[in-house]
Amino acid sequence: MEEIMMNESDFGDIVATMDETLLEREIRRPDRLEILSGAAGRLPFQMAWAPFGHVNRTARLAIIGITPGREQMGTSLRRYRRARQEGLDHAQADVLGKATGSFSGGMRATLVRCLDEVGMNRHLGIASTSSLWGVHNGLVHFSSALRWPIFVEGRGKDAGKMVNYTGASPKPLKVPEFRRVIEEVLVPELRELADDCLIAPLGDAANQMVMHALSLMPGFDHSRYLAWMPHPSGGNRDISSQFLGDPPSPSRVKPLNPLYRQQAMSMRAQLANRAMTGAAAS
Repeated sequence: MEEIMMNESDFGDIVATMDETLLEREIRRPDRLEILSGAAGRLPFQMAWAPFGHVNRTARLAIIGITPGREQMGTSLRRYRRARQEGLDHAQADVLGKATGSFSGGMRATLVRCLDEVGMNRHLGIASTSSLWGVHNGLVHFSSALRWPIFVEGRGKDAGKMVNYTGASPKPLKVPEFRRVIEEVLVPELRELADDCLIAPLGDAANQMVMHALSLMPGFDHSRYLAWMPHPSGGNRDISSQFLGDPPSPSRVKPLNPLYRQQAMSMRAQLANRAMTGAAAS
């Protein structure tokens, strides 16, 4: 098995010297930024570098997705490259690239709605969690259970293309390389976070990976764990909508699942309880 751990600044130096055309080519089809490749079950996969390595050790909330998609990879790399060309070093550019690329695209608005719905903005003392990507970025640690972008060979209409890995098939814990990333990258990352930092994985796949990581961390305070936040991707829109309590479409045929709304209410109560406990302790 190829090495997974590497000096991330070496990849950063490569990006810093790329012109725009070469960078866009790397985003579409990683070559010089490839970390490793192999087979996930029967599907070929590729793992590529993008600037998602910064750990915010003072964050009060860690939001953990599955793996950055190609859109997030591109957004982060473009911001990172611009920062390096403006004279910033790797560590400084990494912070900017990650903050810009994390949960970028259409999913960000849905994620903000879900976080505000359960009262995360009140827990953090801000008007809306949308400012976590701006003036209040210091309150949050953005991450993915699989830190770097992973692409797998598509099926059906996507046959012959390398598409975003969704965590659905194959299951990440069944792929040795993915399991190693969880155990050798995610676990040390979680250990760097503050003892009162809340951990919020997004969706079932991220939840399974983070739970595996926490099983390797004896003494973790599970009251910090927020287990039911849906993944905000477009493919998961129906679950997010039910979590938010949005009115169903009049043409809807499939019955609603009340569990999703109950999970939102449970998370809201969990955060409110933490607030009362903290107030009592002080």
